[in-house]
Amino acid sequence: MGSPNPIFLLTLDWFSVTFTKDNYTEGRLIALGLSERQVKAVRYAKEHGAITNKQYRELTGMSPRAALRELTDLCLREIFLKQGTTGRNTVYVLIKNNPPINPP
Repeated sequence: MGSPNPIFLLTLDWFSVTFTKDNYTEGRLIALGLSERQVKAVRYAKEHGAITNKQYRELTGMSPRAALRELTDLCLREIFLKQGTTGRNTVYVLIKNNPPINPP
């Protein structure tokens, strides 16, 4: 139904289920001050699990350098986590916690 999966935790003494809300709705992303291109990237990462610089460029039509700037901005805003060092092995994964509403 579009909601994040619940988190199940089981110990010897108790069992818990945590239901989280989707922190990356269109309205919330716009409130964070993201560009339309960045909103597309977040939607893509939600659907596919991650996004690369190449995928971002194909999605937005941007140059490699401009795409890197915008992906870096999403990392600074604590929306994406960069995995890998440089080049083709670098992917940007959506952070599951609540991003701060005030941009850096």
